[in-house]
Amino acid sequence: MRLLPQGQPLLARRAAAATVIVGALVGMSATPSSAAFNASTGGARLTVSTTSVGAPSLGSASMSGLTASMSGSKGAKADGWQVASSTTTASDCSTVTYSSFASAGASSYSKAFASADNGKLACFRAQSTLSTWTSVNGNPTTSVRVGLVATSVTLAGSTTGCAAGATCSATITVNFNQPVDPTTVAALTGEAVCFVHSGGTDVIVLADSSASCNRSDSGDLGNITGVTVNPPGNGSSSQRIAAPTYSLSTDGTSLNVRVTAATGLSTVTQAPGTFAPTSVKVKTPSTAAAVPLCSASYCAATATGSI
Repeated sequence: MRLLPQGQPLLARRAAAATVIVGALVGMSATPSSAAFNASTGGARLTVSTTSVGAPSLGSASMSGLTASMSGSKGAKADGWQVASSTTTASDCSTVTYSSFASAGASSYSKAFASADNGKLACFRAQSTLSTWTSVNGNPTTSVRVGLVATSVTLAGSTTGCAAGATCSATITVNFNQPVDPTTVAALTGEAVCFVHSGGTDVIVLADSSASCNRSDSGDLGNITGVTVNPPGNGSSSQRIAAPTYSLSTDGTSLNVRVTAATGLSTVTQAPGTFAPTSVKVKTPSTAAAVPLCSASYCAATATGSI
């Protein structure tokens, strides 16, 4: 039989044991929460309560120049929220790693990127905070392309009646992720559009400043490949539209390139093709950092439609 140490009542030792149990539970906590404990020496009663930190809200990101902005707010029972970001040349954020969280404002967050990030995909993840704890489940993500990129290209028009001498027209529209500067579009005035069917690789050269109209030309806006071009006239290898019109949409996010011809217009089929931007002329406004259109390989866009 084990004797109790002199001067240590049984109830006191029970209270000490409860204290040890409480300390162990605190050390085992694996989720972000706050806890309150209550121990009774009379019945050895132990009560544990927890408070979970809710995930924050996060809106879609938008881009102005090289700065991304988004709305958001802290989650339930949180005292703040924070955001981490990462950039990638991939088409989605599935492989990125988030680190270095930065505190966000009461209802928004913004981050400025470097010019070297132009065209990359910026990925964001938000989490709520409570003291040194953070939310674990349901933390939202969003993404946006940095800088100025072409998001898509569409071709539309008809060559019906051209052979009979009627004037035919078509429009090639380049869409962007943010508004571009009208003065930089005006710099394309007088540059041709070339439809080339030569050497086994058909191409449409947009804003061709040369007079040659060859498939090796690089337009000051970009080139469309992966389509089938048939210039008018039996055996013709190319058609040069010398005076297309370049105009911006009201919101500045779409550039319409309109071509007309009175003696026949090239047909374009078998889209989708690929638009490879080559422009250093088209930029965002100076108030949005004058960012040039990204011409890296990961900034190519899909071209759909036909003429």
